[in-house]
Amino acid sequence: MTAVAIVDHERATRERVARIIDSCNHLCLAGAFGNVERALNGLDSTSVEIALVEVELPDLPGAKSVHELKCAFPDIKIIVYARREERSTILQCLKAGALGYLT
Repeated sequence: MTAVAIVDHERATRERVARIIDSCNHLCLAGAFGNVERALNGLDSTSVEIALVEVELPDLPGAKSVHELKCAFPDIKIIVYARREERSTILQCLKAGALGYLT
């Protein structure tokens, strides 16, 4: 099973994404966190493989959140997502180490 973490400041979004992950036979939820600091403190570097990260986090937006997560968990695969598409934000996140971007 692939362990997936969610980092999103909106509880309802975390819960919806967690339900989707739970419904997939090949995925398991490694944790759902409201901000990057909680994710850094709550994740186990040996178990999490993928992080779905909201771009517009209040505590550490955009590429900064990607950078912090990649520094703490160099092997993690990060996919960032946002409600709106901003080309500069996409490029910054990809340069910081995100593998993909969803809108």
